[in-house]
Amino acid sequence: YMSLQDWDANGQAGTPDINDPQLDPYWGSQVDLPTDSFDDSILHDADYESSLRDVEINGRHFISCNTSLLFGFRYIHLDESFDFTSIDNVGGSRYGQYNIDTNIDLFGLQIGLARQWCCGCKYSFGAYGKAGLFYNNVDSDQHLVNVTSSGLDRDERASKNDNAFSTIIDLGLRGTYCINDHVRLNAGYMFVVINNVALAP
Repeated sequence: YMSLQDWDANGQAGTPDINDPQLDPYWGSQVDLPTDSFDDSILHDADYESSLRDVEINGRHFISCNTSLLFGFRYIHLDESFDFTSIDNVGGSRYGQYNIDTNIDLFGLQIGLARQWCCGCKYSFGAYGKAGLFYNNVDSDQHLVNVTSSGLDRDERASKNDNAFSTIIDLGLRGTYCINDHVRLNAGYMFVVINNVALAP
């Protein structure tokens, strides 16, 4: 089991002169949104959060004294959220908010190869590689709010569910120190690539 603590980042941009608002978001060339409170704004605030949970169960078959074949099942959950807020005037009576929440569940089988080298009685060094094809289920929710000087102009929600297949490649290195016959200390580095994943932004 592996869990990455919630990762988040926040950024703000403000116009140099609040009496001359000049901030305009770029929605993309194919997007036409009548969102007055996002244009010519005095402040833009963006917040991004991401978390990952990884559970896997593997079997091991030794093909030599220090080389083994790995095979098993893996589940990964990826949760992402993006919030964008635009303040259009001093006091914040005109504003816009845009939120995207994406939940991704990946299920699949994987195979791999692991090798271990002993360096004396206490130390050992290992490397592994795993890869698999995974069923990818994506749930996405979007929420857009636009408040103008006349009041609430837009409050719209949209949801989408999609299914696809993704590949996962997992490579790692690990060093082990044997404290005694029952306790070992491990330290290592892992590199994971997941393709065909829908992210919040």
